[in-house]
Amino acid sequence: MVFQAITFLKQADEHYYVRQLTKNCVPSAVKVTKYLENDIGKNVGVERVHKVLRKSVLGAIEKPKKPLLSTKNIRNKLSWCIAQSNSTVDD
Repeated sequence: MVFQAITFLKQADEHYYVRQLTKNCVPSAVKVTKYLENDIGKNVGVERVHKVLRKSVLGAIEKPKKPLLSTKNIRNKLSWCIAQSNSTVDD
């Protein structure tokens, strides 16, 4: 039996994608497509699921980069280094 990709989606199907990711904690769109094939029997491409998720504002988001050291920790580290600058290996 040959499956063809569905070219259109119902509103209920789109809701199902979003629901799988939010409520059932499915980690990725690839897993959602596998659930669709197993549970409902619909063969949908991963790109289609990505489009639906982006449309419902659930796309991938980059984490904001954080500084490795806070200002307070930088000051503490500097003061420790200055205090240790006069010490030797034997101390």
